[in-house]
Amino acid sequence: MALLLAGCSTPPAREAPAPVQEGVGVRPEPAEASPPAPPALPPAHAVHAAPSAAAGDAAELLAYARRYGALSAEARRKEYGNVMQALSRDRKDSVTRLRAALLLGMPGNPRRDPARAIALLTEVQQDMSLDDHARMLATLLRGHLEERQKLEEQTAALGLRLKEEQQKAETLQQKAEALQQKLEELTRIERSMMERSRGTAP
Repeated sequence: MALLLAGCSTPPAREAPAPVQEGVGVRPEPAEASPPAPPALPPAHAVHAAPSAAAGDAAELLAYARRYGALSAEARRKEYGNVMQALSRDRKDSVTRLRAALLLGMPGNPRRDPARAIALLTEVQQDMSLDDHARMLATLLRGHLEERQKLEEQTAALGLRLKEEQQKAETLQQKAEALQQKLEELTRIERSMMERSRGTAP
């Protein structure tokens, strides 16, 4: 009995803790959040796209003007007709409108019409559905045509004034010649009267 009690009073041996299995019942520590990635830069060719496009359109339009100027008279007439037909089919196409305005404002064109060219360019300027470079090019062409038209009007006004002055000068010249003839006639009459008076003298 005493032995039994002694055995009961002896504390039971502690069991060794079970080994912790990796990944079972263990909450992993949260990883540190990485900083947000910086925004991606636009591709190099996209930088300043509008000015480069404007320069390209201007160069293409100038090249077109040179090609047109090198054509024969018959080929120019055909090209003019083709551009005007394309304009009547699609009046919203900016390239067609710019080409039509260029031909209408070009010196030496028998169908030249600067006022119509300026009206077309004004339409392109006010068309907000077009790119900025198309409107910019229309503004440059319109300014050039308006300046040229102003110079032509001034030249025409000076030519008209010069013609008027020439007419006045011719009128004065005619009057001077008429007066000279009268003076010569009076001189002959006076000379004749003097000769008569000498002949009748005693």
